[in-house]
This record gives sequence, structure tokens and C-alpha cells, in this order.
Amino acid sequence: MSLTGNINTIDLADLLQLLCNDQKTGILKITNEKNEVKIIIKDGSIIYATSSQKEFRLGTLMVNEGIITYKQLMDAIAESKKQNLAIGKFLVIKKHITTDILKQFSNKQVEEILYNIFLWNEGNFEYKDQAHNFDEMIVAPFNTMNIILEAARRIDEMSIFKKKINNEKMVFNITEKILDNEGIILQLNEWRMLSFVDGTCSVEGIIKKSGFDKYSVYRILYSLISYGLVEECAAGQVEEKDTVNFSAIICEYYNILQTVRSCFI
Repeated sequence: MSLTGNINTIDLADLLQLLCNDQKTGILKITNEKNEVKIIIKDGSIIYATSSQKEFRLGTLMVNEGIITYKQLMDAIAESKKQNLAIGKFLVIKKHITTDILKQFSNKQVEEILYNIFLWNEGNFEYKDQAHNFDEMIVAPFNTMNIILEAARRIDEMSIFKKKINNEKMVFNITEKILDNEGIILQLNEWRMLSFVDGTCSVEGIIKKSGFDKYSVYRILYSLISYGLVEECAAGQVEEKDTVNFSAIICEYYNILQTVRSCFI
């Protein structure tokens, strides 16, 4: 069986349900101008997905969650290539992570890829019946309906986030409220996001530099705006040379937090 079409004319949720209800085994490929996603289906269940977007790579997800440091990831990439090992397996061998953490983040990687394609404005799809070799892969069946429901929730949330972040060209600054330590309790990924807010980098740039997916960037920025910790730069605004470089300070603070946290994992 083969199917082709456009996600603007055929609802993605309906397509996934069709393939799963018909107990299909094959690969669904969805592409747009910049990205490509492959969804692997076996006996009507989604069991794996890959993406060309770097923010959905396993190591990047672990760094953004504070599981490993950026240095550990860079070392793992270099050494795993020399030893012809998957990065996840190499991180387990080096005891940077456990096998349970690897499985957890492998599943999270697939989920985030699936949620993200529901946010695409356009794209073409192609499905073909095809068996797949699962050697060396961590696979598990995902509940298609749960994926669709979570994706729908994120779509609704994005409409709220866009009330304060209406386009990806917007640039934000850290406010002086960051100096008030009283009552400010942030998650590690919020500190990491702050390290990219420097008054020059656009939302689009933050997505590219940080490795966070679009939904996460919008969600975290929305929270930081609501806290009053960041604000949009006025048109033509240029930072004074003697202005405190909050982003550099926060970047160092984030690195310290990440190193401390990794010692307890």
C-alpha cells in the first residue's frame, strides 16, 4: 500500500489513526522545506520516529534537561564516532547516564518529534508498507490517541503563547528584575533559556542556538515574560556598552547549576 498527499488537505490525526486502525506496518515520511520526519509503524502501532531537526537529537534533549553537560555531549559525539557506537550507548558505557535514562529519553525523543509535526503549517507526506530492521534501536509502542490529544493541547497553548510572542523575529532583553533574588525559583531549562536572551538574538535564533524545539522556546519564554524577567526590545533599541551583561552572567550560573546537578544523577 502507498499513500501520498499534503497535511493541509488530509488531517494528520486522521492519517495516523487510519494507518493504526488498519494495522499497517511501514514508514510514514513527512517533509517540508526545512525538515523531514520518518514515523515507523508496526502492526498498527507507532514504535519509532526520526527527525532531521537537531533539537530532537537524543543528546540535545539530555543537555536541555540537565541530564548531561554540553561538554559531556561533545566528548560523546567525538568518541562514539571513533568507536562506531550510538551516542546513547556510549553515554551508558561512560556511566554518564543509566540504561533506564537512555530508554526514557529515547521515548521522549520520539514523542517530541511526533508532537512537533502537528505544529507544522505545511508539509507533504508519503506512506509505504515496509518492514524495518530494529536491531540496536530502543523501540516501544506509543498510544496514538494519547499522542494526538497531547498535540492538540500544545496547539491550543501555542495560540496563547503567540499573544505575547507573535512572531519569531521578536528580540527580548533580560530585565533588572533578575537582580532580585527574592522569590525567583526557576527550573534548569529556564536558566538555560535566559542565557540566550541577550537583546540581539531573535526567537528564531534562540530556537537554532539552544536546541530547544519551537514549542519549548515559546512556552519557556512565555513564562519568563510573565515573571517579568524578560521583555521585548523596543524597535531600534541598542544596548549601552556599560549595561550589565546579564546573559553572560546567567550562562555561567547555568553551567555551574548543570555541573552540580550532574553529580547527583
